[in-house]
Amino acid sequence: MLTKKEILFVKDLHLRKIRNEHMMFIAEGPNLVNDLLRRGIKYYKIFSTKEYSFLKNLPGIEIISENELARISAMKTPNNILGIFFQNQPRSFEEISKSNKLLILNDIQDPGNMGTILRTAEWFGFYNIISTMNSVDIYNPKVVQSSMGSIVGVNIIYMNYEKIKDLCYTHTLLATDTEGEDLQNFKISNPFALIIGNEGNGVEKELKSISKSIKIPRLNRTNFPESLNAATAAAICMWHLSN
Repeated sequence: MLTKKEILFVKDLHLRKIRNEHMMFIAEGPNLVNDLLRRGIKYYKIFSTKEYSFLKNLPGIEIISENELARISAMKTPNNILGIFFQNQPRSFEEISKSNKLLILNDIQDPGNMGTILRTAEWFGFYNIISTMNSVDIYNPKVVQSSMGSIVGVNIIYMNYEKIKDLCYTHTLLATDTEGEDLQNFKISNPFALIIGNEGNGVEKELKSISKSIKIPRLNRTNFPESLNAATAAAICMWHLSN
């Protein structure tokens, strides 16, 4: 049975400030929790309504009722299991900037987009990611769910614009834009950093002014839709630049 202290603690972890203080995050659902365990991510405690085989003989497992799970879950329809895991130790800017291919996330606000971008980044080997300070927290429960574990498969740090702009001395910055060079014909061999802009405003002017613009060509003859979803655009660009 959950104690009042446990309930309050888990609910507090839904807040970014508390997550960062404890260096923890919440993951829900058997597939996601199992994936994090298989990746070797350390956990604090796991609450489950069922005795799953992958939890057998593990310490810190507490069997609870569905009603109890509903009290601590961030999901409208809780999915049987909730785990509290420890966050990755953040890398330094100097470590991450050594990579020949980087991903820069410019004020990505939607948790679903952020999670999908991280999942895609891991798939295409963009393991080192820099985000502007105004992007959604990667340990937001909705980001964790949509990333399907990839939040621990990539290295991501949050930086201000001034620090990010220092990359122009070591990398070619590539900004997604409707007026840029056609991605189909674009090739690059030197170190680069792909910038994915905000869902509504695109890439911020400070970054665009020091970047080379690239665009995903429209293959239909209408003017609709006006733009691609940020996660979709990121996936197309990462795939092309990985070839």
